[in-house]
Amino acid sequence: MAQASTAVEHGASGLGARVGSDKRLRQRRPMFLATGLSYLLDVAILTLYHFAGTTDIRVAASYAVAGAAWTGFTFALSELRINDRFRDHYLTVPQSVSSIAIQLGAIYLAPEVGFYFVSVIFIVMGFGALRMSWRQAALVWTFAAAGLTWLFVCSGQPIAMPMTSPAERALALLCFVTALGRCAFTGLYGSSLR
Repeated sequence: MAQASTAVEHGASGLGARVGSDKRLRQRRPMFLATGLSYLLDVAILTLYHFAGTTDIRVAASYAVAGAAWTGFTFALSELRINDRFRDHYLTVPQSVSSIAIQLGAIYLAPEVGFYFVSVIFIVMGFGALRMSWRQAALVWTFAAAGLTWLFVCSGQPIAMPMTSPAERALALLCFVTALGRCAFTGLYGSSLR
C-alpha cells in the first residue's frame, strides 16, 4: 500500500512538472517570435541601406543568417525543454550575451552602418534586463561595454552613421524610429509582467 501511495505521489508530481514545463514553453514561444521579427526588421533596413548604396548586400544576408541561426538554435533548445533545466528558463544572460555578440560582430564587419547595431544593443540590453538580477545585468553590460570599447577605441574601424544622401538620412530616421518602437514595446511588455 505504501508503494502504491508513493507511486501515485511521484506520478502526480511528474504530471505537475510536465504541466509547469508546458506553461513555460508556451511563455517562451512569443519571445522567439518577437526575436525573429526583430531580426527580420533589421535585415529589411540593412537591405534598404544596400539599395541606397551605403553597404553591400552581404551585410544583410550575413546578418540574416546569424539571426536565423541563433534564434533557431535557441528555439530548438526551448522546444526540447532543455531550458527547463535552468532556474531562468528563458536563459536570459546567454541569450543577451549572444545577441550582443552578433551586434558587435556586425559593427566590426559593417562599420559603415555601425550606429544601427549599437542602437540594437540598447534594445537587447533593455529587453534582457527585464528578467535579470542586477548582477546579471552588470555582467551583460560589462560584456557590451568591453566590446564597444574595443570597437570604438582599439579596432580602428570607422563606426559610422551615414547621412550623406536624403535616402541615408531617411534610413537613419527609420533606424531610430524602429529602435524607439522596440524600446516602447519592451516597456509595455515589462509592465505586463507586473
